[in-house]
Amino acid sequence: METKPDIDLRAAVDLLGAAYGVRVEDIAFLPLGADPDAAAWRVAIAGGPPLFLKTKHAAFDAGVLAVPRFLRDSGIEAVVAPLRTREGALSVASGGLTLILYPFIKGTSGFDRALDPEQLTVLGESLRRVHDATLPAPIAVAVETERFGSHWRDRLRGVLAASPAEGECDAVGDALDALLDRERDTVARIVTRAAELADILRARDNQFVPCHTDIHAGNILVGDDGAVHIVDWDAPRLAPRERDLMFIGAGVAGTWNEEAEVDAFDRGYGGVEVDPVALCYYRYERIVEDIAVGCEQVRRGEPRHRAEALAQLAAQWRPRDVIEIADATYGRLMRGARP
Repeated sequence: METKPDIDLRAAVDLLGAAYGVRVEDIAFLPLGADPDAAAWRVAIAGGPPLFLKTKHAAFDAGVLAVPRFLRDSGIEAVVAPLRTREGALSVASGGLTLILYPFIKGTSGFDRALDPEQLTVLGESLRRVHDATLPAPIAVAVETERFGSHWRDRLRGVLAASPAEGECDAVGDALDALLDRERDTVARIVTRAAELADILRARDNQFVPCHTDIHAGNILVGDDGAVHIVDWDAPRLAPRERDLMFIGAGVAGTWNEEAEVDAFDRGYGGVEVDPVALCYYRYERIVEDIAVGCEQVRRGEPRHRAEALAQLAAQWRPRDVIEIADATYGRLMRGARP
């Protein structure tokens, strides 16, 4: 969330003190992340290093927080996991607000600082350990299992079919309509291909592993010491490993779109037979989601953010960005033997 939410900070400070046994000296809003139902904060505490607080303002299944905690406790140092309360819980909730406390990582995201080859190799090693992990049954039951459903495709169809509401017919809204009109065939092709690939995968006996599900460069922090940290574990899922692997080489936000970057990651991840159908499906499905969300942000977002959302949406059509790379992935799939 980029806009400071209207919450009772005094009550939040008291809640943190009671649950975690810390004395909060200061709490500062951080304009990070795209989730409209979450906000980030830097918390200064007495006698200790700063902490990172995430507040969730909508229904949230706190059970999924056990996934990164388990992975971190299993020795995967790159995983940033929530801290436990004095009673051993991984979050605390009051009045519809959930508070989750983490270590504060002083560093830069992969969107702002490119990972060097060694760091990409460390990322590969860490993600392989995540995928090789076996979640204990009490933790696994809280994790969603991949269904290859049509939620985002249906949502995008609804967005495209909706008429602009009052207040959306301005220069930014007109630019969005022009983009969608110009690229209507491309968007339809992406949705159709995602649906066809989902049907293939749904009919298979797939191998599911623990996945982060949103492991783009923005969710990788490089600490000031050069260490690699994987953050934002709010939506883990049991899915084919390609759910995560698709990001490496996909070009999300213009990052990780070079062969050398993929090679560096692969050196750490190790040999594995990647399913080209699953890889292609997830690349297209991600584009479907981003177009749907982008259109909603342009049409109904805060005025000061609508132009930026439009620019991010349009960027997907840039050379070496996600659409060109997904189409190339599909082309390679079609040239090979279709499973």
